[in-house]
Amino acid sequence: MNQNPKKPMTPAEKHAAAEKLAAQMADKGYTGTAAEQSTVEDKNVRRSLYIPKSLDDALTLKAKENAYHGTGPGNVSALVVELLTKALK
Repeated sequence: MNQNPKKPMTPAEKHAAAEKLAAQMADKGYTGTAAEQSTVEDKNVRRSLYIPKSLDDALTLKAKENAYHGTGPGNVSALVVELLTKALK
């Protein structure tokens, strides 16, 4: 809508501009376009595990090393998911 900067928008023009903006935002989504969204079928679930302190320390150290070097999962949760996925294949 080409508007004169000195002329205020009419209510109809405001409504049309708001509808256009709403349509653009609804199409985009939170993660970008629909083509950019991942097609993950599994939902994440929260699970509590009791593990020995030494194992927790080892996992934490490995995750920190991965994050520092930029290789592999950089947090314990992602590291556990990767290890369990490999173990179950």
